[in-house]
Amino acid sequence: MIRFIYIGMAAAVLLGGCDPRFVYETNLSPRELQALTGTWEGSSSLSREETRGCPTFYVWVLRVANGNVEGDLVDRDTPNAPHTKFTTFLDYDGTISALIRPRGQDMKIQGVFQRDSFAGETHSTGCSYRVRLRRTSSS
Repeated sequence: MIRFIYIGMAAAVLLGGCDPRFVYETNLSPRELQALTGTWEGSSSLSREETRGCPTFYVWVLRVANGNVEGDLVDRDTPNAPHTKFTTFLDYDGTISALIRPRGQDMKIQGVFQRDSFAGETHSTGCSYRVRLRRTSSS
């Protein structure tokens, strides 16, 4: 019985930090990451809704230059509404993490840049999204 408890505790410790839904990985070399510039555009789609009222899609634009990332997003159904803008930095492994506030609610974005795309997830109270963007320019 005690053996099963120890095995269970060891498994919980080993697997506790693993999240199979999102794995950080980039195909960019460190040199490419330092010189990464451009614009990524696309959308995010609702993947989990625990409370009613989550927008189905957001339209995103990310601009990268000198290790900084400027973001802009808006609900696709209300494109004339004020856009949510945010800034963050590009981490050494090609990832970003930022806290943004669309519609006045805290939303955390985590994602990773590739040569021609960006993949990520956002989480807020009651709503989660998958973000998929394509590189549209390399300024």
